[in-house]
Amino acid sequence: QAHFVVRASGCSAAVAGAAWAALGGGMEDLVSQIEQDLKPEHVVETYETLLKVLGNIVRDPSNQKFRALKKDNRLVSEKLSRSPGAVSLLLTLGFEDDGVMYRCPPEADLAPMAETTELLECIV
Repeated sequence: QAHFVVRASGCSAAVAGAAWAALGGGMEDLVSQIEQDLKPEHVVETYETLLKVLGNIVRDPSNQKFRALKKDNRLVSEKLSRSPGAVSLLLTLGFEDDGVMYRCPPEADLAPMAETTELLECIV
């Protein structure tokens, strides 16, 4: 069971629960894995980075700049790649790993990404 703390003042436990229900248990496990992968001081910044990356795609899905995350980018390597759970979450949400970067193809379903964004807004 995940044990997330709802931190955002404008987000209720009901909103977080609805987001979890929409995502299903497997996604909950991936987000929870991030807490297990990292030291406590790194968890929130990894959640915030995921929120920014996913939120940018959901808000502007046609902007290809938001859909390509270079692995050697400092933000990606320091905030996302250090957590296998964060990488697994990206891949589960439709990103593809081409060895050099994580790419979110245009045909990726944005509904789970939007639900994940809602959830992350509740826990950061």
